[in-house]
Amino acid sequence: MRLSPLTYLGFAAPGFFMALTAIPTYITLQKFYVDEIGIAAATVGLVLALSRILDAFTDPLIGWMSDRTSGRLGRRKPYMLLGGALCAISLWPLLQPNNDVTAAYLFTWISIFYFGAALIQVPYAAWTADLTKDYATRTRLSGYGQLALLLGTVIALGAPQAVEGVEQQLYILAIIALVAIPVTIGPAVFLVREQKAVTPPSGGPFDALLLPFNQPRLRRFAIAYGLNALGNTLPLTLTLFYFDHVLDEDPSAPLLLYFLAAMAFIPIWTYLGNKIGRGVAWQRAILISTLAQFPVFLLGPETTNLFYISALITGACLSAEFTLPQAMQADLADEDTASSGKDRAATHYAFWSVSINITTALGAGLALSLIGWAGFIPGASVGESANVQPQSAVWAIAIGYACLPALFKMPAWLILANFEKPQSACDTNA
Repeated sequence: MRLSPLTYLGFAAPGFFMALTAIPTYITLQKFYVDEIGIAAATVGLVLALSRILDAFTDPLIGWMSDRTSGRLGRRKPYMLLGGALCAISLWPLLQPNNDVTAAYLFTWISIFYFGAALIQVPYAAWTADLTKDYATRTRLSGYGQLALLLGTVIALGAPQAVEGVEQQLYILAIIALVAIPVTIGPAVFLVREQKAVTPPSGGPFDALLLPFNQPRLRRFAIAYGLNALGNTLPLTLTLFYFDHVLDEDPSAPLLLYFLAAMAFIPIWTYLGNKIGRGVAWQRAILISTLAQFPVFLLGPETTNLFYISALITGACLSAEFTLPQAMQADLADEDTASSGKDRAATHYAFWSVSINITTALGAGLALSLIGWAGFIPGASVGESANVQPQSAVWAIAIGYACLPALFKMPAWLILANFEKPQSACDTNA
């Protein structure tokens, strides 16, 4: 089935909004609540972990309901509209907190935001399986979605640089994100024509959590996917800490290079995924990015320029780690439909959403707990001053950012060996 350009546009648009909010909620927000608000790093890590654990209950329910919904708007769109509304309600108090902020305040608003984001993400991701069954078209569809996501990421990085101070930067991001909600969810609702379910699924709302027990290939993929996500979350959580306390460098230029490289390499990984198999291409990207990430443990303020080499290589691999697994998840949903006769793509993506949220929670909790245990002092500087950051905390940030990811990503690389054979017979003309 050939997809129209408008379908590609409608499918990609929500990724732009989700990226705009990913930077403040996954990177900036954590450091803001630690350094500016003054909540202990370990406490922020615990709050983020608990809010993500809630997703283990909400995401399967969202997927279960979406697979069973019927109406004029289809199975996916009503939930995306509701999710956009909840994100709009929660973003402002989350990014612009008042002066009396506690851990409970952070937990409340970020939990509402994550729930709204899940209402968008789970049904949206199911479209990868819904809209096409063709191998090559599915890879391209994922590529367009990730291109929009990375474009949103670049905007989220660049726009706040017009103002000084983290609070003002979060203000700019909040305004842009609130405007982006109708601008991105609207095209998804009006431009994407959903396919009807092949067979209405049966079962309970938490069947998503049982899928790996019944499907060996899915179980193997899920372990690799979770380990790799955990390895990616550690440096993501510690990015701003690493630039502030290890490199003593403004992160704007290196991060911009990182995400621009990811955007530039999406067509290359899309081609390689269709040429040699998505599993093979993803496995190679994991290995290359891990090898490029590890040496930055040795960098410091005098060798900051060398970080750009790592940023270029790991950024180029990031597009593979975003694009290829999503298309592979759609393949696994097809395998389930063929064996069970149940069309339950959103239930499958609910499982992946739970997996990524739990690993994100574990990664953020581990990273922030690590630097907390090492004696990290919120607001302290590096160097000769009365309020100096202990060297043990600086080493912990460098180890958590550069070295620990390899402990998770390399097992994922091994698990993916021979997972997927090259697709020689796929139709690449769809």
